[in-house]
Amino acid sequence: MNELLSIERNNTVKFDKQTKYNLFERASSLYIHSNHFQPAEEYNRLSFSLAKEMNNNKLMALSKINEAKLYFMSNPKEAYNCMLEAHGYLSKDMIIRINCHNHLGILTAKLIINKPNLVEINRYVKQAQQLLEVAISINYPLDIIRSHFLLAILYFLTPEETLELSKKHIQCGVNASVRYGILKLMGNLYNLKALISIYEQQDIEYITCVFDTMIEYLAKEDLLFLGNLDFTYSNIILLTNYIIFLNKYGLESHIYQLLSRITYYGYSPVCDWQCSKHKTCRYTCAKNMDVFKDNIKNIKKGQLLFVAPKHKFPFIFDNYFYPVYL
Repeated sequence: MNELLSIERNNTVKFDKQTKYNLFERASSLYIHSNHFQPAEEYNRLSFSLAKEMNNNKLMALSKINEAKLYFMSNPKEAYNCMLEAHGYLSKDMIIRINCHNHLGILTAKLIINKPNLVEINRYVKQAQQLLEVAISINYPLDIIRSHFLLAILYFLTPEETLELSKKHIQCGVNASVRYGILKLMGNLYNLKALISIYEQQDIEYITCVFDTMIEYLAKEDLLFLGNLDFTYSNIILLTNYIIFLNKYGLESHIYQLLSRITYYGYSPVCDWQCSKHKTCRYTCAKNMDVFKDNIKNIKKGQLLFVAPKHKFPFIFDNYFYPVYL
């Protein structure tokens, strides 16, 4: 990917516009996964400019959807507006698959922005069920999984009546992920499964096993690498939720083990022992645990671990964050 981008940047007429668009969109997506905002934003801007030059409503919609993914974690309202723009382009040239994908995103953004009451949750459930039916009818595997996951979250918001339905949709999402060979949401699904188990006050060892399964799926997708720590992807939330759980139950050795697997730009496994110079040190030593314990106090303010304090996100219950996926 980097080699192709380098070739294109050195010779901008080397590839046709469609190829360049695909290259820029792919690059933007990769940087979003790497929690690296600036290059993701720039490549998204380049892709949208090309789509506009080609006067291609489909590609302009896809660029706006990708832009929504870039902003969603740090600014859900901005992401929502991007998806509304995408809807405008799709209204001119309707592609059912992209439209289904976009509406799932819009519904997810509404959930985070609006903090819905029971009436609104029930309305969102009906909309998500309709989108699941559409995804099945057009055989769109990723959105089948996304629909099940969104329904699982929505049903978890009213646990007294619908907790079993939430668990059912988690299992449907896991089954569909395995069936279609798409692992993107497995970490999110198992994170939600663990949160439900916490809500049900299940055995701590069992909950830890569920979270550990999540970790293995994140590792398979290279999502224990947090990139530039800009908070553009949900792995930040998933890892924060696990560490909240481990800290709450005093499982300090597990925290050590988990932190030792997490990497990011500039990470080095070698410690220079100059602790006073590294206020954001993440080495797994006793000094680091003191820093970590100071940081975890800020969770009650909606702040996440690993990223700057300006980044906040809503709680789904107690001090656990929504493990959403756009």
